[in-house]
Amino acid sequence: MIAREILVEGKDMSEVAARYQLTRQRVMAIRDKFHSAYLRNSMFPPDWIRASVCAPQEMLNRFLTEVERERIKYFSQNS
Repeated sequence: MIAREILVEGKDMSEVAARYQLTRQRVMAIRDKFHSAYLRNSMFPPDWIRASVCAPQEMLNRFLTEVERERIKYFSQNS
C-alpha cells in the first residue's frame, strides 16, 4: 500500500509517512525495495526465464558473460 501510493499514485513521501506514522527514511526504504524489485524483473528480455543451476564456477562465469552480452545486444536493438 505504501509503495503503491508513492510509485503509482505519485503521493508525497512526507504525506505518506505521516499517514502511516513512519519516518520518511522508512518510507523511502519501502519505496526503494519495491522499485529495485521492479527493475530487477524488467532488466531482461520478456521471453527470458529465471533459473537456478549448479555448475563449476568457470563454466558459470563464461555463461554469465554470454548472458550479459546477449542482454546488452537485445536492449541496444530494442530501445
